[in-house]
Amino acid sequence: MEVADKGQLLKRIMKQRGRKWWVVGLLIFLALALSCVPDAPHSNPIDPYNQNPVPSITLQGHVLQKYEPHLPIPNCQVLLFPEEMVRYTDSTGIFTFRLAEKGVHQLIFRKTGFTPDTVELDMDTLDTALQHFYLNAEPYVRQITIFSEYIDQWWPEPFTTINFWLIADDPDGLSDIDTLRVLIPDLGIVREFQETVRPDSFRLMLTQEDFPEGNPFPLVGKDIFILLEDRSRAQVTSGPYHLIRIMEQSPVAIEPTALQEVSARPLFRWEPYPASFAFQYEVSVFRIQAGIPILIHQALRIPATQFQYQYPDSLSSGTYFWTIGVRDEFNNLSRSKEASFVVP
Repeated sequence: MEVADKGQLLKRIMKQRGRKWWVVGLLIFLALALSCVPDAPHSNPIDPYNQNPVPSITLQGHVLQKYEPHLPIPNCQVLLFPEEMVRYTDSTGIFTFRLAEKGVHQLIFRKTGFTPDTVELDMDTLDTALQHFYLNAEPYVRQITIFSEYIDQWWPEPFTTINFWLIADDPDGLSDIDTLRVLIPDLGIVREFQETVRPDSFRLMLTQEDFPEGNPFPLVGKDIFILLEDRSRAQVTSGPYHLIRIMEQSPVAIEPTALQEVSARPLFRWEPYPASFAFQYEVSVFRIQAGIPILIHQALRIPATQFQYQYPDSLSSGTYFWTIGVRDEFNNLSRSKEASFVVP
């Protein structure tokens, strides 16, 4: 190899080694420079390197029913403001929040069947012990039946009633139910229910005079609401409910009638009732005592294909009358005129 060639090769090797040392020097310089930069602040309270984290404040509450025995309310939604946090009470009615700061906080309690409530707490003056919160349970309709009764009679005249049978309840106890009303907005009707021998049962009967122009037929298909109010003045509107029909056409008793003399076990017969809906017959027998009719027997749920009924026992001598009724699947009733007979 020529001397000139060897010189060029040596220069090339030295140049490559120079590049490597330059890179190494640059890395060492950067490391020293970064070591001189001050550490970034760790003021974020969730930063694990924060030397002064914001203290955690515990707010624990117990949500209970308003009245004794103050049963716990599970699965109640609790909203916390201004943090906009949400919790749900456990099976014992307990909830817990972890707060970043004191001051005034707002709690909103919500659960279906209870009146929503809003409470403000000042954590600057409140101790951290378990706090109790009480919600008012709302009354509700457990069961309702609305039906019409058209009563045909010889005197003074036929009449129609609209009947309401209601079973209500309240988680705070039946004694918490204060008022029950029927509301029929389209007809401008507001009426209160009456109590019965059962503490959870209420009844109301509207007569023709309770309706505009004495006509109850416009009620069919109209919206009917039930307003319930408890001792805390919480109001709940249930509905709408509807009356299905009023049967103005009454069935017809064939015999016995017109004070006809019969045996002690009479056979009652009636005309087939013309109806396109499902129904059953019912026979009622009354004894006249001192001019007052007394119900002594009823046969219910007689098939619509049956048009006669044999009295099952022996009647004593006296004056009687009987009626044939038609009752549909919604409990609506249409009853015949009285058919009188005599047992000698």
